[in-house]
Amino acid sequence: MITVSNLWKAFGPQDLFTGADLHVGARERVALVGPNGSGKTTLFEMLSGADRPDRGEILVIKQAVVGYLRQDAGVDPGRTLLDEVLSGAGDVTEAAHKLAVLEAELAESGDGDPEERDRLIAEHAEIHDRFASLDGYTIEYEAKAILAGLGFRDEEFVRPVGDISGGQIMRVALAKLLFSGPDLLLLDEPTNHLDLDAVEWLERFLAGYRGSVFFISHDRELINHIATRVVEIDRGALVSFKGDYDAYLAARALIEDQAEAGERNRARQAAQTQEFIDRFRAKATKARQVQSRIKMLERAG
Repeated sequence: MITVSNLWKAFGPQDLFTGADLHVGARERVALVGPNGSGKTTLFEMLSGADRPDRGEILVIKQAVVGYLRQDAGVDPGRTLLDEVLSGAGDVTEAAHKLAVLEAELAESGDGDPEERDRLIAEHAEIHDRFASLDGYTIEYEAKAILAGLGFRDEEFVRPVGDISGGQIMRVALAKLLFSGPDLLLLDEPTNHLDLDAVEWLERFLAGYRGSVFFISHDRELINHIATRVVEIDRGALVSFKGDYDAYLAARALIEDQAEAGERNRARQAAQTQEFIDRFRAKATKARQVQSRIKMLERAG
């Protein structure tokens, strides 16, 4: 779905990525983790095309659509919640608008020019067929189901977006993105502003999503319930761990234990080498071996 090769990106004096590589395949559920300021949102900005790497390449499979939930989601305050979500349908929304206009024109035409009315009827039939082929008659139901899943009540669907809170606007933006169904979902902290019921609904939705999901989250349970892989930003690299968050923690602990064991082994060898040097430094017959060990210590240091 998307491939990152030799990615370099600096933010001021800080190098966020230094030759990082990554591949997100079809139908994967990938969680991105790392300390605050490590570059998680910056990576998503680059994957979405909103920012560019300093060096390296980001390739998206041809014709794939990438949808990105930003923390500063842009919405139209003049639309109702339902209309804002439906606007994510693109061609379907355009067809629905044309149908509404044509129906109004037909109503106004009354007993007017028969040729004009025939033209309107023919155009209405054409747009109607297109609307039906795009499953236009089910999209409103789907949009309402997503809004309800994210915690909105039926009576709120007709409220103007401009009348709701910032947290609710983020939920509307999330609903619009989920409804639009891109091939790759990029979600930056999608559970912000969601209550427990909405989080559980989102988990079920994403688990069955017919596309790839790449998400940033501090919610351990969300990652455990959804992720098939965890990618960690570690000193400028993107390191992959197969499995959920618990599997990631177990793998990290094993790596750290191995690193500590290796460090203890190196320290023990260094101590033994220093002991040999101290013991035989004054002996001419051991001079060559002492010098060899001194060089060995210098290389290890």
